[in-house]
Amino acid sequence: MPSVAQCTVKSPQACSQGELGEFFDLVASAGKVATAGLRGRLQEAHSLAFLRLDGVLVGVAGLKRPNQGYRERVAVSSGESLPEPTYAFELGWVSVAPSAVGGKSIALCEPLILLTATDGVFATTGTDNGRMQTTLGKLGFARVGAEWESKEADEMLCLFVKKATAYAVD
Repeated sequence: MPSVAQCTVKSPQACSQGELGEFFDLVASAGKVATAGLRGRLQEAHSLAFLRLDGVLVGVAGLKRPNQGYRERVAVSSGESLPEPTYAFELGWVSVAPSAVGGKSIALCEPLILLTATDGVFATTGTDNGRMQTTLGKLGFARVGAEWESKEADEMLCLFVKKATAYAVD
């Protein structure tokens, strides 16, 4: 019988403590994100996505509301302006269990991006993370700015942005 993948998107307030713990653990296990203060940042997010395969959590992603200090650090590092009115959200914390890697990031990220049609979004990823860069491209993001060294992992980072989609009103 084929495996069944299910992606659920919730506000942090709608998540159980167990779900938030699972989300934290999967993000922390990747070793790419500062875990100090992560639990609080999860609570401040717009939405969290959980991908389960046959009931087992295999991936997570978040639509973040980045604080001004972080937003400014990314802007300075990349050389690109990221004003809140233009880029209200950040797509991040995309983590897939090593046993499930391959084709999962789009299933996690697409439902989050659909929530942001009239808002700009930015994302950062490693310059060597071709899978995530491909996912971001499929979701309408474009790579901009300079590369910079990560403070959390031994890698270089790059910035992707997706502009807001304007809808004409008849």
